[in-house]
Amino acid sequence: MDDFTHEELCQRFQTLMDIIKCAVCMETVTGSNVVLCVNEHMICGCCAQKLAKCPTCAQPFSTLKPQRPLTQILEALPHSCRHNCGKVLTRDDDHETYCVLRQTQCKVCDEMVPGRDMYTHVTTKHPSTTAFTEKYFPSRYTNFKQNKPVKCISIHNVSGHIFWEVILNDPVKQVLTKSYQYIPNGKPNCATSLTQLEQCLCQSSN
Repeated sequence: MDDFTHEELCQRFQTLMDIIKCAVCMETVTGSNVVLCVNEHMICGCCAQKLAKCPTCAQPFSTLKPQRPLTQILEALPHSCRHNCGKVLTRDDDHETYCVLRQTQCKVCDEMVPGRDMYTHVTTKHPSTTAFTEKYFPSRYTNFKQNKPVKCISIHNVSGHIFWEVILNDPVKQVLTKSYQYIPNGKPNCATSLTQLEQCLCQSSN
């Protein structure tokens, strides 16, 4: 390795990463999600499910599993975030779960929106939908009527952490359910932020 410059190593690494890209989606193939054709061209399992033949050579896919050394090499190599944020990840990185570009479904219109844009999407596209910050967390249990089902959807922004609040009333079962769903907008990295989030949730439930 000492005989190679940093630039040369980067070029060779990029060549290797290009070799292990899926021929369809151009994402890095991982060891747990790789399919080979009879000519050993690699394609990710998700894309292979939509095709009858290899897109590179038009030959059928092999029914044999890739050899273990190949899957181990693929698992050991870093891969690009599948949400196209440009970040290169290691095998155990949970970045994709919290990636700001991860597409999530708007609970108002069902449109798929990047997590970082969801709060803006709701406040601009659905101005009648309730939107809150940590400065204003009222209780809304009084809005429910026990004789009919009601569904209330609102969106909250607590120190950059964005989440849905859904309140459902079931008059038949006489059950009132209040739930929260985190919207990916970066991984919480501060205990203080998490404590603040919990305090706001508790306040809104009182």
